Amino acid sequence: MDLHVTLAGAPPAAFTREIVVDTDTVRTGAALADRLAAGGHRGPFTVDGRPLAGLLPHTGDLPHGAVIVCGAQPGPPAPAPLPHLVFVVHTGPDAGRVVPLTRGSYVIGRAAAGITIADPALSRSHALLTVTQDSILLEDLRSVNGTFVDEARITTAAITTAADLRFGRSRCGIELVDDPG
Repeated sequence: MDLHVTLAGAPPAAFTREIVVDTDTVRTGAALADRLAAGGHRGPFTVDGRPLAGLLPHTGDLPHGAVIVCGAQPGPPAPAPLPHLVFVVHTGPDAGRVVPLTRGSYVIGRAAAGITIADPALSRSHALLTVTQDSILLEDLRSVNGTFVDEARITTAAITTAADLRFGRSRCGIELVDDPG
């Protein structure tokens, strides 16, 4: 059975070439890497940043149309994906509201905020929630009624998904979910 792939040279020797691999004779990515090296191409050989030698033809890792990059030096690893985090309003006027979170900062307030909660006890810009790769930080923005984490009034606090958050009369939390949709 034939496997149609594109061979692409990494800079500075950039090129592309369509090749057809007879997978009856070349059954593994390692065998294909050996064949490419014997043909004068320089390794390492990768597909989507993964070494060709560990892949199998006709699988999700090395399908028809795959691009094999030769001569690419490994770059820094991609940052790990964030778990799917959501901000959930448990009680108060907006109870049941769910806001998907990504890396970044969110102003929490009753008007014109990244996370708006229709609670008259909130300040317009009540608190700042910052989500990074490694942490979740909550900072009170000098709100009139305060920002509370586990019933303690805070100025700034690192929080977890176990924390009980209160803004005005609204109890909220950060949760991990399978699908942020």
